[in-house]
Amino acid sequence: MNEAVVMKGEVSQFINDFGRMPLISDETSADYEALKAEVFKELDPKDLFETIIVHEIIAYLWSERRYRRLRDHLVKSKLIKGLAKQLEPYLPLQPQLLKKLNELGYFYRDSDRAERLVILWLTKDPKFFKDVDAVIKSLRGLVHDTVADIHGTHISEISAFEALIRDSIRSRNQGLSDFYKRRAEKKKTSATLNALGAAGSDPPLEGILR
Repeated sequence: MNEAVVMKGEVSQFINDFGRMPLISDETSADYEALKAEVFKELDPKDLFETIIVHEIIAYLWSERRYRRLRDHLVKSKLIKGLAKQLEPYLPLQPQLLKKLNELGYFYRDSDRAERLVILWLTKDPKFFKDVDAVIKSLRGLVHDTVADIHGTHISEISAFEALIRDSIRSRNQGLSDFYKRRAEKKKTSATLNALGAAGSDPPLEGILR
């Protein structure tokens, strides 16, 4: 087999392996492939090294999206727990709301009922949102105090995610800078060679060696 054909096959396999992103449990390959297709369409790499840089940019974009989602999930899960804890003592004062909630299923503990109501409120469930919202608004400052407590208690975890997000953004921007810098240098070199070819003379040695 031709050595050039073998090398091309090895390079293609390298690119395929390089372009795979390890996914965690709540991520789908369809979402990753959609992002990859969008970035490739936007940047349209022309050679091997541009293709490698584009794959790196995609990986940083995906990581940034992942870290944002995990940070938001952390805050949201703590918000549900925190609001439910604050809401729980007031549930006995809301018999109609509890009756409607019990139609969804039997709950063994008031803490479970409170947590379910907070989730229905956060997702703006049309059957429960107005009633739960009225209770929460009657407990003045409940949401603000809970959010402040979350950020105070979990500041190190949130800050760690923020640092990861910033690193991903910096790396993505550096990748874009490298991509466009390489493309500009390649375009400049191509223009110089075309100009020399059009002139029909050998280029000066000092110009090539520099």
